Amino acid sequence: MVYEHEIPSKSRLYFGQSAKQKRELESRASSFLYQNSFEEIVTPLLSYHQHQGFADSKKLLKLNDENNNELTLRADSTIDVVRIITKRLGRTTNHKKWFYIQPVVTYPTVENHQIGAEIIDGKLEDILCVSVNLLQKLGKKPLVQVSNIVIPKLLNERYGV
Repeated sequence: MVYEHEIPSKSRLYFGQSAKQKRELESRASSFLYQNSFEEIVTPLLSYHQHQGFADSKKLLKLNDENNNELTLRADSTIDVVRIITKRLGRTTNHKKWFYIQPVVTYPTVENHQIGAEIIDGKLEDILCVSVNLLQKLGKKPLVQVSNIVIPKLLNERYGV
């Protein structure tokens, strides 16, 4: 039985001090990124293209639109942000530095809040510098670890980034 006050497993509830800490972290991150010439982008929670970034589409929560086309809840922002910037916004802006702070969801009920930044046509050195400085500003000791090289490969293949 599911009670009206239940929270799905691995979902997040922020209230009081934890909500304040979350908001402060997001504020510090966005202030830093704005100071470093990034612009913010907030993509829709629903996507037609999330499956392109996941080898195992079973991690995606799937729905259908009014024409019965498959949609998924956003499970990662990276590919959607780059796709939208290069294919849609690229026609109206030349800006190359974007950031996002938004929730992502994977099957069955795993909810995370992703802070990410994309530099289109940037140098790895620039990206690492921004990343390390942001983490230091947030009081973290950065450790550089490339854990999913598939994402950069997909971005290069599909969007020339």
